[in-house]
This record gives sequence, C-alpha cells and structure tokens, in this order.
Amino acid sequence: MAFVSTALLNHIRSMLKVNLLSALERPELLEEIDTRSPGCQHFQAMHLSWYNRHCTSGNEAPKEVQPWLLEKEGMHTNHQQVIPYISKDLCEHQHIYSTISRVYAELFEWVRKLMENFLQDEFEMLMEVAYILPGNHCLPFAPFISLVININDHHFCLVIPIGHFQGGALCLLENGLVLELRSGDVALFRSSEVTHFNLDYKGSLQLGLKIKMAG
Repeated sequence: MAFVSTALLNHIRSMLKVNLLSALERPELLEEIDTRSPGCQHFQAMHLSWYNRHCTSGNEAPKEVQPWLLEKEGMHTNHQQVIPYISKDLCEHQHIYSTISRVYAELFEWVRKLMENFLQDEFEMLMEVAYILPGNHCLPFAPFISLVININDHHFCLVIPIGHFQGGALCLLENGLVLELRSGDVALFRSSEVTHFNLDYKGSLQLGLKIKMAG
C-alpha cells in the first residue's frame, strides 16, 4: 500500500524549509551537496520518538493492575521496561521538539485530517497507540508516535521532503514505484513491508521530515 498526496496548501508548503531551519537553528545545513560525488558524507538524523522496543510484553499480566504496580515476588522489577519511553534525541533536544511542534502545528493537523478522511482504518489503528502513552501525553504529530528528521538526505511511515533539490526520488521496490516528490508532497506507505530508498540528489538543502509508527 502506498498513498501519495500533492495537495498540501501553498501557504504551508512555502514555509516548510524556513520553519525547519528556524527550529534546528543550523544555517550551515544549506551546504551544497551532490550525493553522486565521491566521498559524499552520510546524512544526519534526529529521532524524536516514543519507543516500546525491548519492553516486557505484558501478555500474561493482570489487566486490572496498573503497570507501575506490577512486580514478581522475590524479584526486582525494572518498571522502565513495562511502559513506552522517549528516545535519547528527544531527551536531549526538548527545545527543538517544542519548536517543531509549534511551527508545524498546521502541517500536522492537515496530515491528521488527510489520513482521517482517506485512510480511516489505518488512522484509527494508529490512534489506538497514540492515545495510551504514559502520563496522558498528547503528541503534536498524532496519529504517529515518532518524528524523524533526516538532514541531507513499523507499520506506517509518512515522508515529507523539504527544501530545494533535484532528483532524490523516493523508490518503493516491491510496489515498483519511483515517486518524484516535490517539497511538501506527502507519501505514506508500510515501511515494515516495503524496501524504500532515495535516488541521488543535488541541491543546497534537502531535509526529510519522516513521521512513523515506532515499534
């Protein structure tokens, strides 16, 4: 399954790069690069995510007991392994996370309504997880629980390229698709089932805003 929309409102699309650079506070990201050139460095990435990896499954735990109160007799219980937790990047970059949440609020709401209208079953499935995070946490980019920023560059993955660039098409191997996305176009697909990658690109800046369901 792959879903593509090119209908992002122009006033939101025109501010994507400006807003991201203001949030990252890194003007040097405007460096001219060509990924086909020998020695081109790998892109950087920032994972502002909630995780549930390596956690206790809880399949046999009593449903009437709050997870923080569960323990086995005679054993030490690590309660950090029974609930979802935030990534190291999110811990270290709270200011960036807060700024992105604010400057992209209209974008995230547009994506939310897009999924709710055209991908209702998938939207409801993702929201089941987003609604039960610890501390009644409200995610700005719900129904997803992970925001990944790829700089120069497990269920559903939503990709929005940002910047001025040539090339860099998004390829979905098993679907046989090569998507020539513009800055601000939206692509959503099952990243756990589809081999996906970008072709070479050239430009002063390409920032990928990748929002996904984290396992």
